[in-house]
Amino acid sequence: MFKTDKLDCFFPTNLFYVMKKKLSTIITLVLISVLVIAFYPLTNGAGVDIDSPGYEKAKQDYYYLLLKYKEDLALGKNVTPPVDPSGYFTTDVNGNLSLANSQTGELKTIKPFLEQDVVNTYAFTQSTQTYTAINTTGTLIAGSSNCDDGSFGTFPIGFTFTYNGTAQTTFGVCCNGFLSFGVIPGSSYTPLSTWTNVIAPGGQDCQLYTDGAIYYQTTGSAPNRVCTIEWYHQGFWPTSGNELSYQIKLYETSNAVQLVYQTGTRVSTIYFQVGINGSPNTDFANRTTTSNWSATTAGGSNSATCLFSPSVYPASGLTFQWAPPAPPPTPVQVRPVYGAVGRPQNDTIQWNASSGATNYNMQLATDTTFSTLLYSDTNLTGTQYTIGTLSPLATYWWRVRSKNAVGWSAFSPGWKFKIMGPATVPVLLTPANNAVNQPVALSCFWRKAVDQTARPLPIHIISLEGEYYPDAVSNYWFEIYADTAAAPVVRDSTLTDTTRALTGLTNNTNYWWRVKAKNNLGWGTFSAYFKFTTVVAIPAAPSNIYPANGSTGIIPSTLIDWSLVSGAATYKLQVSTDSTFATVQLDTTVSTDSVRIPVGRLLNNTRYYWHVRSQNAGGNSAYSPLWNYTTSLVGVVNTGEIPKVFRLYHAYPNPFNPVATIKFDIPVSSAVNIEIFNSIGQSVGTLVNSDMEAGSYSVIWDAAGSSSGVYFYRLTAGSYTEIHKMVLLK
Repeated sequence: MFKTDKLDCFFPTNLFYVMKKKLSTIITLVLISVLVIAFYPLTNGAGVDIDSPGYEKAKQDYYYLLLKYKEDLALGKNVTPPVDPSGYFTTDVNGNLSLANSQTGELKTIKPFLEQDVVNTYAFTQSTQTYTAINTTGTLIAGSSNCDDGSFGTFPIGFTFTYNGTAQTTFGVCCNGFLSFGVIPGSSYTPLSTWTNVIAPGGQDCQLYTDGAIYYQTTGSAPNRVCTIEWYHQGFWPTSGNELSYQIKLYETSNAVQLVYQTGTRVSTIYFQVGINGSPNTDFANRTTTSNWSATTAGGSNSATCLFSPSVYPASGLTFQWAPPAPPPTPVQVRPVYGAVGRPQNDTIQWNASSGATNYNMQLATDTTFSTLLYSDTNLTGTQYTIGTLSPLATYWWRVRSKNAVGWSAFSPGWKFKIMGPATVPVLLTPANNAVNQPVALSCFWRKAVDQTARPLPIHIISLEGEYYPDAVSNYWFEIYADTAAAPVVRDSTLTDTTRALTGLTNNTNYWWRVKAKNNLGWGTFSAYFKFTTVVAIPAAPSNIYPANGSTGIIPSTLIDWSLVSGAATYKLQVSTDSTFATVQLDTTVSTDSVRIPVGRLLNNTRYYWHVRSQNAGGNSAYSPLWNYTTSLVGVVNTGEIPKVFRLYHAYPNPFNPVATIKFDIPVSSAVNIEIFNSIGQSVGTLVNSDMEAGSYSVIWDAAGSSSGVYFYRLTAGSYTEIHKMVLLK
């Protein structure tokens, strides 16, 4: 409907035929967009797009996984692409990052978060060369003959071509004069401001007529191969004929891009995009002119164009080239120099800065081929690296390379150096680690340390005079702490022997001690801490409580009681008839603060002396003061009123355990007998059997040696007899 065109007089030629051709498509897209906005909000859709919640956070998180993957690729490691846990992104084998689930149904190539733009750093040059068509030698891209808006792909480059910092192996093409890496591009008349990773010699609404088609061909041998993609006899819609031909050339090793032109019939007037990009909005390098193709200027915006007309056109052989910056130069090593000896264990490796380098990779190995790496840090931004502790007297090799957006430089030569050996770490002996109950005055001992400056292993000699180390050092630094986070209790760096005496330590306290040795390189490494705990303090002496000093009428099986003492673990009680305790009737150690004298151990009507001391792991206290008491079976005689009748009182307490008091009255002098019987009538003891004056009395029965049960006690005084019952409960 738009092919006969009286409207030409109202519109500029280019705008008119674009509007005619695409009007129906634009109307359709507008209607679809209205429906999507109305019924399918982006935040509720099943797909993912750059406006989706969490997109930026997921992109940042995944980017760090991607960086590690690319570093591994650069090191030649066989690794698989990372997987985005959120499901937003995918990565191809070359590390290209793409939005995985776009709501538009397209696989959009996304510029990785924070990734450095490199296309806009490419250097532009212009030259003239002979244009050599490949329409007879190259491979025809099927379907490209006489095509309009068609896209095709993907096709092999024939080698790995690094573009925009990413390794590429395939490309796709569009009839509208541009190429995209790794994907089949969509149709566009403005590819540099629309698509990602595009090379456009003639981005516009193009059409290949009659004998026009797209070809590709890879020539040369590694590492100098060239991949050429040609739009042969290109025209512009809706005109026909050979307006011009152009080629894209991709160069191995240098990764340069060339656009080479050949002039055709030149009947159209049109503007098309010329240049390269990494991302359409921020990373591009393009050209613009309205009058002279041999004097183009940088585009300045992603929509810049070059005029093509019968009078303004590229001369045959005109070549535009964009070349990435070269890798930075190999760093110059500084120290340790080749063959250095006596280097410290925690040495600092240093090199000079390389011009344009963004980071460095320092490698440390145990062999000249670097097959056994100890360190390989690819993220160093400075020009030095402090290595960890290395083996004494061992030989190591180091080298370094630098990197910029293009890639890595070659490694510097491998330089070797030898580590000097400090004194060995002293071996601690006593007090042993985690020892307990150590005295507050003691000595710490350790083995001799060995000087490693002369030989890799110490010599240990056993002779008639004993064992010794001729390489042993004689300077030691000793420290002891009550808290390793605080200052040491003792610090002594003047020692020439393997012992240090300590006094004045605190009881019941944890201590940590360590030692280091010195040789001509300086102080070596401290030993690990040994911990020990000092013994608790000796407890105080107890205070006597019962029987009171000088007391009488105390039953032989009395309870002896004293005060509790803080920190005491046990008590030692001694009971003797001798105040000097030359002989003892009782010598016992208990953990309680009282002891009941066993029945039958002591005699009645006898004076006894007693004292007690407290004890713990720290030692023994002094004995308590010397007290004495006199034993007796009968209690105190009632000096009050003489009773008028014989009487036997109920025992108390009743039930009892194990001592009961029995009271009785004697109105006249009598022969008195008090006897105890068990439940079957057997006599188990006689408490009183003597003549007694009139009075009131009490007697104590200690049943500690008897079994629980019912007992009877009987009073016989002259012709008077009386019996009562009592119960022993244990």
